[in-house]
Amino acid sequence: MKSKYISALLCILLLLCTAVLPAAASDAAAELLSGIASHRMAQSGADSVQEWIDGELTEHAGITSEWYILALSQSRENYDFSGYSSALRRYLAENNITSASTRQKYALLLLATGCEDGYISETLADSIGQQGLMSWVFGLHLLHNSDAATPFTQEQVIGEILSLQLADGGFAITGNKADADVTAMTVQALAPHYSQYSAEIDRAVLCLSALQREDGGYASYGVSNPESTSQVIIALSALGIDCMTDARFIKNGNTLLDGVTPYRLADGSFSHTLGGTENHNSTAQAFLALTAYKMQQNGDGSLFLFEKPEASAVKLTPKVGITIAIIGVGAVCCLVLFLRKKRSIKGFLNILLLTAAGISVLWFVDIQSAEDYYQNVTQPQNPCGSVTISIRCDTVAGMENAPENTEILPKTEVPISEGDTVFDVLTRATRSEGIRMEYSGSPQMAYIQGIADLYEFDCGDLSGWVYHVNGESPSVGCGECAVSDGDSIEWLYSLDLGNDVK
Repeated sequence: MKSKYISALLCILLLLCTAVLPAAASDAAAELLSGIASHRMAQSGADSVQEWIDGELTEHAGITSEWYILALSQSRENYDFSGYSSALRRYLAENNITSASTRQKYALLLLATGCEDGYISETLADSIGQQGLMSWVFGLHLLHNSDAATPFTQEQVIGEILSLQLADGGFAITGNKADADVTAMTVQALAPHYSQYSAEIDRAVLCLSALQREDGGYASYGVSNPESTSQVIIALSALGIDCMTDARFIKNGNTLLDGVTPYRLADGSFSHTLGGTENHNSTAQAFLALTAYKMQQNGDGSLFLFEKPEASAVKLTPKVGITIAIIGVGAVCCLVLFLRKKRSIKGFLNILLLTAAGISVLWFVDIQSAEDYYQNVTQPQNPCGSVTISIRCDTVAGMENAPENTEILPKTEVPISEGDTVFDVLTRATRSEGIRMEYSGSPQMAYIQGIADLYEFDCGDLSGWVYHVNGESPSVGCGECAVSDGDSIEWLYSLDLGNDVK
């Protein structure tokens, strides 16, 4: 009988643990991140992260520590990097670093650790653009984080970077075919400028999606490896894209996390190839990527932007509140059974399963009736005018995936409020007309995945939805494109990144 009581208490404990279900991907990433830190600290004999910083990472400043230090500096923990900064400055004083992009990396680390040093201004003055694309990319990172004098403005550097964008939307050091690593690293630098260059960045993101393999990962020069996947995770996180749930980056049911995990070794480190031994660079870049993903999940900004946001109170979102309530109800039910001496293991397990199912439904299923969604449309309280909107997919006429009528929405007048965007108009129009529309990202960064059951990639690797305003293709995303009275908006399905619907 005693064993049954113990089993019952264990069930209650297990019930409380179901709180982790809503954040399965986030928790899996956190476990990988923690595993790397634990492994590295164990190897260095450190009992804490601060000891790791003051010990191994400071001893190897300028050699192997940099990506770990960058990640830790963005962890929102109050670590002391003064020892590392001093060691890095000594290393730079004693060694002649000739590579422009390598010098820029060291300057970034000095900035990330709060160190003001002449090396930063010297690097900004004579390194940008001196070593091809990557020196433009890391130069732009520096410009984001330093006010030191430089021959280039951010706009000039962006112009140079975009002049190197390939026909497939990606970037490469050599050749005319995109490389996943180079494209991802370029997107990381361009991410803060999405509102001005959304079209170009979206092309690069679509290119990264097309390069992703069926196992969720990426390859560089034909070799699958975790470093390439890590760079894509950092890039998407910088854009505010949840790389574990965005449909563009789930292939054959596999996410980017699935693309990285197989390279993890038993001790928490990562190998460069499947079945290989520990690789320092693979492990460090995985640590960097998992930190970037954690920042994206927590709303902490971009990995390469070093301004620390002010601390704010923890926000209890509705889903979190309901999750806590479900767990509470389940725990109370278990307690009632226990006190009433109805201590059957089956009863406790049933409550556990029902609670877990309730939480899963809450977080993974968008429960909303069609009537609620399509009829409860918020109309402008004080309209300042109206626009017209139409939705067409003429390019797919006669194809297998084509809807019966390629004019999904004829030209329709929609009232607008001050500050409304193309995305607001599209949402209002599709809901009013009962047209299914799906998007990813926040409303400001919205990416339209599908309209009327016609989705991106349904008709080829370059297919998807684009929009025009007054016959022109705006240079910003639909969530950032403000509309004015009298505007004419067209949503068009393209088979070639918009080139066939101009």
